[in-house]
Amino acid sequence: MTAKEIDIFFVHPCSGYLLSKHIVCSKKEAQKYESRFPHVAKRNELFTTTSSFHRIRNNDVVYVHTDPPMIRYFLDTIVPYLKKQQIKVILFTGKETLPQVRRTALSERLLACDQIRLWISQNPIYQNHPKYFAFPYGLRSSHRMLDIYHAYYRRSNASKTIVLSNMAQLAHHHLPKDHIRNKHQVLFHKNKLTIEEYMDTLHRSKFTVSTAGDREDCYRHYESILMGCIPVSNISKSLYGPIFGDSMVFMSDNELVACVKNKCGLTYQKPNLDIVLLQYWKDRVQQRLGSSVTWDW
Repeated sequence: MTAKEIDIFFVHPCSGYLLSKHIVCSKKEAQKYESRFPHVAKRNELFTTTSSFHRIRNNDVVYVHTDPPMIRYFLDTIVPYLKKQQIKVILFTGKETLPQVRRTALSERLLACDQIRLWISQNPIYQNHPKYFAFPYGLRSSHRMLDIYHAYYRRSNASKTIVLSNMAQLAHHHLPKDHIRNKHQVLFHKNKLTIEEYMDTLHRSKFTVSTAGDREDCYRHYESILMGCIPVSNISKSLYGPIFGDSMVFMSDNELVACVKNKCGLTYQKPNLDIVLLQYWKDRVQQRLGSSVTWDW
């Protein structure tokens, strides 16, 4: 599989860039994308090249970084142009690094914007809204890791000898004191594994502890599913249920702590492996838009 093929095989934090025709981000971030994906066409840079607005067409995907200045630029500068030209677009918000999108006055403006046909969002903040679509953060996006994931993909089933694995989970320095990784550090193993040991453990596990990190969505959720393992997590079911469905066990912090301590009974069923595939999410977005909207990723 070529580098370009594997980039669009799995869903990962940079999928928004690959699925879009236009981007709103800093020049430095745009250059990072061009360096990371030299084999794909350069996206139309709307933030650094205002004269390129004329390239936007009806139903194009516009990828906007979640930095508030970028969202404001989209709303205050690009949307008036779209309105004047009677153009409606598909908005994709996301970013591999923080900040993630937050529920603020800016997000409310996006949701109410008539020029946005559908808002596709990593790290979702709304539920059950006709214009909003929760999109996965996904697997790690480096070439090395995508190659490793592909080597494990559809690997023959291992004997599931571990009921609930509980591997090291870092408590990032900026996490609040009441975050589960700080408040209950004793629950998590301290020793980090090699990537091979880590993936092998997931492969042999029916379930694994996969808490929220510096955001609710994280790589371990998807790495677990890739290995046929169900993540047990304290993230919001109302927000992430549309992404994971029955392929995740949702618990509160206290329930998760009790589960780890008491080795509570869990009923295993193989997770939906399609969740880690980009094509699966492209198809779901198309279903959401309906046949009346034709567009080109």
